This record gives sequence, structure tokens and C-alpha cells, in this order.
Amino acid sequence: MHRPSFSLLKFESQGCIMTKNQQANPSIDFQRILEASSLPVALCMIDGSSTFLNDAFSAYFRDGKKGNENIAKRFVSEDNWEQIIESIRKTGDWDSYAILNKDNGDEIVLKIKASLIELSKKNEIIALYFTETNEARRRVFRQGQLLKAASESSTALINTENLQESLYQVAESLGKGVQADRCYIFESTFLPDSDQIYASLVTQWSRYPELDKAENVSMISYTIFQGFYEALLEDEPYSRTREQLEGHSRKYLEKRQIYSFICLPIYKDEALWGFMGFDDCQSPRQWDEQEIASLRLLTNGLSSVISNVQLRSDLYLNNVQLESAIRASKDSLWDYDVRKEKIYYSPQFMELLGYTANELEGSLGDLETFVHPKDVYKIYKRLQYVVSAGQEIRGFEIRLIHKSGSLVWIRITARPTTDLNGHTLRISGSNTDITLEKLYETRIAESQERYIELVDNLRETVFQLNKSGKIIFLNEAWNLISGASLSDSMGKPFRSYIIQEDQGKFEAVLNHLLTHKNDYRSCLVRITGQGDEVKWAEIFARSFFKKGNEPYILGTIIDVSQRQFTEQRLIESETRYRLISENISDLVTLQDELGKFVYVSPSVRTILGLNEDQILGNTPRQIWKEEQILNTAWERDLFDAGTENRKSYAFSKANGTPIWLETVRSIVYTDNDERFIIQSTTRDISAFKEAELSLKTALDKQRELNELKSNFISMASHEFRTPLTTIRSSIQLLEEYGKSAPEEQKLKMSKHYSRIKEQIERVTRLMNDVLTLGKFDAGKTPFNAKPHDLFKFCEEIISDHFSNTSDGRKIKLSQRGPARTMLFDASLLSHVLLNLLSNSLKYSNGRPDPELDIVFEEEKVSLFVRDFGIGIPEEDIRLVFQSFFRSKNAIDVPGTGLGLVITKEFVELHKGNIYIQSEINKQTEVIVELPIN
Repeated sequence: MHRPSFSLLKFESQGCIMTKNQQANPSIDFQRILEASSLPVALCMIDGSSTFLNDAFSAYFRDGKKGNENIAKRFVSEDNWEQIIESIRKTGDWDSYAILNKDNGDEIVLKIKASLIELSKKNEIIALYFTETNEARRRVFRQGQLLKAASESSTALINTENLQESLYQVAESLGKGVQADRCYIFESTFLPDSDQIYASLVTQWSRYPELDKAENVSMISYTIFQGFYEALLEDEPYSRTREQLEGHSRKYLEKRQIYSFICLPIYKDEALWGFMGFDDCQSPRQWDEQEIASLRLLTNGLSSVISNVQLRSDLYLNNVQLESAIRASKDSLWDYDVRKEKIYYSPQFMELLGYTANELEGSLGDLETFVHPKDVYKIYKRLQYVVSAGQEIRGFEIRLIHKSGSLVWIRITARPTTDLNGHTLRISGSNTDITLEKLYETRIAESQERYIELVDNLRETVFQLNKSGKIIFLNEAWNLISGASLSDSMGKPFRSYIIQEDQGKFEAVLNHLLTHKNDYRSCLVRITGQGDEVKWAEIFARSFFKKGNEPYILGTIIDVSQRQFTEQRLIESETRYRLISENISDLVTLQDELGKFVYVSPSVRTILGLNEDQILGNTPRQIWKEEQILNTAWERDLFDAGTENRKSYAFSKANGTPIWLETVRSIVYTDNDERFIIQSTTRDISAFKEAELSLKTALDKQRELNELKSNFISMASHEFRTPLTTIRSSIQLLEEYGKSAPEEQKLKMSKHYSRIKEQIERVTRLMNDVLTLGKFDAGKTPFNAKPHDLFKFCEEIISDHFSNTSDGRKIKLSQRGPARTMLFDASLLSHVLLNLLSNSLKYSNGRPDPELDIVFEEEKVSLFVRDFGIGIPEEDIRLVFQSFFRSKNAIDVPGTGLGLVITKEFVELHKGNIYIQSEINKQTEVIVELPIN
């Protein structure tokens, strides 16, 4: 028999494959050819023992360790190795996906190609070629394994005669399907003299024999885990890892060698029957939502099937009990005299309906009393048939009404007694009470309806095809993906719903399944929907060969249009990313988790003076010397997620030119947060650095100028005070000397002395204001806020400074809102109030009294200083806060032009605001808003 060549290893082109009539070519070095493969390759015997493993295999599976091993034991599912052997015995090769174990404990989904190589008549070798697949394919494969396990479980339960044995098969199939280390089923139970609910072990399967040596339990309390029983009662799964538990709960997991587990409730007749659980004894496994949803569908189906099996068992026992009761006692009997139209009832019949002998007349009218209204006509017709045909009737079922009103089902057997002419004289009948049987049949029908409802409510389409590929079953989800009704689709070829370009892929799957017993296949096709809409669908199918029946295909269809759309968007996004990054002046790079550059934009030539080939595939330390990358954003440790993501640094181009660079980096996670890519954007900021240095120099000069200005103001203020004090003292002496002068001269001298004193005070105020403003500009104005009663503070200011004015006017003080203690600097706010209140008196001479209103609000307090004087021209209001500005209508009023400037600065030190509103010769209002705290 000729075996096909293993083309991926290029054996056929090298003359390495031999048929039974060929000899090996001794000039070919087989080992050198196999070692040259960059993908894992293994040669082994039929039993799985290896004869050759290349370096790529050792590096991938065993971290470079050499040595022989049994390849078959690497398969997580034992069925896979058996499928390989069966397939290559028939066709010479095998090509599919499987889950294998690596030496570090990882379970991986790989695509495998296997071929049979005949080196001699008695020497057969299997060649295996492994290719790693992506995460999406792993999930698809796991779903397929789960679907296969669910199908096996349902088949075992539906056809079972021994529930206990079938449940173990379920645990084994599902445990292998979800790649668990242990699967078990517990049933709720009560212990005598205990108010707690326990669960007793029904069955358990373990993947490894050593797990059976761990501490096993036959019964546990629902209180072993906090919230466990409550979650199951809410029909919710319960999942934990060992690290999430403590105390007795954690010790329980440690004794059973469990790192993580998940339990799902099983309901029967709307009550918690028990639960099914899965243990992972290798790692703290995290169960994703899709796995949990699939398992929940399985346990829901399991609930219905268990109820069905239990009902069948109960019905069987009930029928046995009924038959025994019938044999042990007499049925209820009746006898109908046709001529007299008289009915005689046995005591058992009367007891069945709860009547006494005198309560029934014994006529046909009794039938309308105890026969259900919908069955009265049926019993009349049957009696008429027996009378006219003279033949026996059997198994006739009707409903009777008990005296209490309850319903009683009976099965009637009636035999006629005839005369010599064949006329019916009497009809004798016996009744069998089948009420319990009908009750169990009703419950079975309800359970079956729930099972069918469960299938119809699956999001995935469930289908069944005959050997011709025509549809013989669909659930309701079919309408969502195809837009076709179930009735219109039944009996039609399934391929007619697939677009023409994809029909070949489906036909290949169908042909393979119909020639391979109980095999499994999947394919991705496009299905036509309503209005020419096309949806992407992933089909998972399995073949079934039943004894005596035609083979059929059973499977599911999942709408993956959104996934395909997302993948297309991802491709488009990658294209846009390259288009943008390759057409901007900034340097864009991508580094993997080892720090190697996997992408670099063409701008690297301009910015760093390097070609892309000098960057790609290397780490920063392989490109630049250590002193070049020290303290720069190219350092590997700087790409940690917790460090600053923006950094500027000095660097040297390839030609030695010094430049300044700024790098912004971010970490992008891929593959379900298992891997990450470091994205960096770098630009040349040398020009910015030069501008920054120039700006710093200018700021330093400005700071020196401000300091010089402050020192000058302090010096000038001090130097002006000394001569002013001397002048003031001299005037006082002249006044003393002039007291002896004649009155006429004394009057003239007093007038000039007053004018000199007034000017001295004016210069003094000016110097004080300039000094105050200079201190503020130099940042030397002290600010010491403390809690004060603002209203009382204002009262004291007015009392101390404005109680005896020259014209006798007063400051009117008022308050609105509840007074509140607030924080402010008493010295600075005193200066503000003195300036504003002085202005209100100074600029309103001969007018009504000025007003000070204090308004307390929730977050702030407002001070309204209002006078009714000369006002401020509208065009001057915006200028009054400028140094030395005097309004044109206030030239004749003494002032420095610095009061409002200082007032505004002190208000803003309190984080407040100041506003002015004015009308000429009517009113001026200054508003000061201060925060409460």
C-alpha cells in the first residue's frame, strides 16, 4: 500500500518517502534535512515513542533539553492520538488541531500535520509537523471540544438505563472538554438531626491518577465557602481561586490540591437539585464569560435530562407498583344491562369515586354526574359501538370526576355478552386507575418542552443534516442569521444558503464528515440573509453513525460578522498607522517586551542619522554605547508602566552631532493582556532648548531688575523720610518762634505753615504707597489670615477712623444674611477699607452719608462701598486700577493715584475680586467679593 508523502517536510522532493517496493537512498542525510526545519518536527513509532526530535522541537516544548520521549502523552485529549493513528492507517495522513502540553505546564493549541513513512515492511514511522495557531483559533477549538463533550453527554443521558453510570460519563466528557483536572456532581441532601443542607457526591472523574490520592470527600456542607449556597440559589455560578480564600476554605482546597474551581447549579422542578464543579489543579485558572455561558447551557440541559431520566424511572417504578396492586386486588368493575338500561357498580368503583351505594341511581344519567363533560359523548359513543358491533374494547381512556371534585383518569376494558342471535345483552367492564401515570406523562412532556425551549433560545443556531446535506432540524436562532423561516428551510440543501464562493469549503467539510465516523470539522463561510445581506458564520459540525440508521450531521452555527468586521478594521487601522507614522517628521517606533525594535518610521534617518535596517531587530544597547543611552528614554527600565511617559534628554546623532530629543511613550497590551508593545514618538527639540535657555537668561535679568527696583524704592523711601522729618520739625520750631509776632504777620505765617504741612503729608502718603506697592511687586508683602468677625471688624474701623469727620458725616453700616466667621488678614483688609471709605467721603463732599453694606452668602461675602459724590467718567473706570492714574474730574482732589492699585492687589491676595460701577454726579459703588475661607 502506498502512503502519501509529507510534503511540508519536503520528503517527497528529496526522495525520502519509500513505498513497500522502494529502498532508502543512502546518499541522503535525513537528519540534516529535518534539523534544518525552523518549525518543531518529530518522528515516532505507532505507540508514540520518539525516534527523532529536531532542535526546534526541543527548544519549543522543552526549553532546549534533548532526549527521547513519548509524543502521544503530550496530547491533552487521549482521543487525538487515536484519531491520528486511525486516519493515517486509512488515508496515510492527518491534518487538524489539537491541544498539547509543554514542559512548563502550558496547554497550547497547535495545528498538526502527520504522515506515515514506510522505511521497510516492518518499520513504520509517523512524521509530525507542528505549527502554533492564534488565540482566536484556540477559543474556537475549545468551543469545539466543549460542543463535542456536550453532545456526548446528552447522548449518554438520553439513552441511559443506569443514571449513575451515565453521570460518570458526563463528568468524564465535560471534564476533558473544558480541560479541567477534576469534574464532579453533587446532589443536595439533609442529614438526620441537622438543620444544615449538605451535598453528597454522585460521581467524580479525575484526569490524573495522583489526584485520586488527594483527600476526597463523599459529602460536604454548603457552608464550606462563604456565599456558595446563596449564589447557587440565585442560579449563578460560583468561582474562586485558592488565593481568594482563607481559613478552613483554603485548607480544603490545599488538601485536594486545587488551585481554582467553578461550580454551577443544577435545578430540578425549579428547586436546587445539586451542582456540577470543575477543578484546576495546575494553576489559578480564570473562567471567561464565554466558557461560563457554555457551561451554564450544559447544566441547564443537564437539569432537564436528569429530570426526564428521573421521571422515566419513577414512571417505571409506578407502573410496576400499579401492576402489582392490580394483581393483588380487584379492579373497580361495572356491569351495564342493555335491555333495562341499568348500571351496576362494584364497591371498588364506588370507592374510586368517593360515592356510597345510595348516591348513584344506576342509570345512564349517572354518567353525566361522574364523567368529565368533555368525555361524556365519547363514553356514549363507545357503549353504542359495543352494543352494535358486539366487540370488545381495550385501553379506552377517559376522565372521571371524584365526589370531592378532583380528577381521576381510568383505562377501560369492556366485553359484551350476547344471545344466540348475536344481540348484546350486557356489557361488563373493568377500570384501571391511571391518574398517577397521566401525572408523570404530563411532567415528562413539560420537561421535554423545557428542553426544546432551551435549544430554541440558544444564541447559536443548532442544525441537523441528512446524508444528502438537506436540513432536517433547526432551532429558532436560524432566522436571526439567515432571515429565513424554519418551515421554509426544512428539507432544503444547506449549501443553498451559502454564497457560491464559499460553497466549496462547506462541501469539503460535509464530504469529510460523511466518510469519517464521529469526526469533527469546522469552516468559515458567508450566509445570505434578508435583502442581500451577507453574514459571516463559523460552522462546527460532527458526523453521527447510528446502527441501522443513515448517518447524519449535527452542529452549530455562530454569527461572527462582528468579529470579521473588527479584524478588517484592525487591518485598516494598521494601514492608517503606517501611513501616518511614515509621513510625519517625528520618529515613531515600536518595541516588543524584550526591548527589540519591531517598527521604525523613515524619519529615523533625519533625526538620528541611521537607516531602518540598523534599528530593526535590535535593542537600544545593541545600537548605541552605554554612555549614549544612559539616562535616556531608550533605557529598557524606563518603559515600565509606573514610570513617567514623557522624557527629554541630550543625545548624539550617528555623526556625533549633539541634539536634544523628547520622547513620549505608552504601553499597548495585546492578546488578552498577555503581551505588550512599547510605542514611542520622538522629536528633535534642540531649537526649543535654545529658546528655553534664552528665555531663562531673560528671566534672570528681569529678576535682577525687579530686585534692583525694590532696593531702590526702599532706599529712596528711607532717604526721603529723613528730610521730610527735618522740614516738619523746622516748621514746628518756626511756629513756636512766631507766637510773639504781631497778629497780622502771625496769620500770614500760619497760612504758609499749614500749606507746607499739607504738602509734607502728601509726599509722605505718596512714599508710603510707593513703598507698599514696591514690597508687593517684590513678593515681600506678608499675608497672615486668621478667623475674624467681619461685621465687628468693620464697626471698629468706622469707629476708630471715621467717627469725627470734619463735615460731621457718618458711614452707614448694614448687614444682610447670617454673619459668619471668616479668614482674612486684618492688616491688609484694614488698608482696603480705609482707602475705600476715605475715597467715599473725599469724593462726595456736601452729599449724603456714604454706605457700607455687608452681604453674607454660602460661599462668599460681598462688601458694597457706596457714595453719592462726583462719580467716575465711564471711559475712566477701566483705568482707575493703573498706577498714578487720576480721573479728569478728580484732579483738584488730593490723591496719589496708587490707592486703588494697592487695594486691588490686597483683595486678590485674599483670592477675591473688586469691581466699580459709577454714574457722574449720582453714585459710585465699589464691590469687593471675598471667599468665606
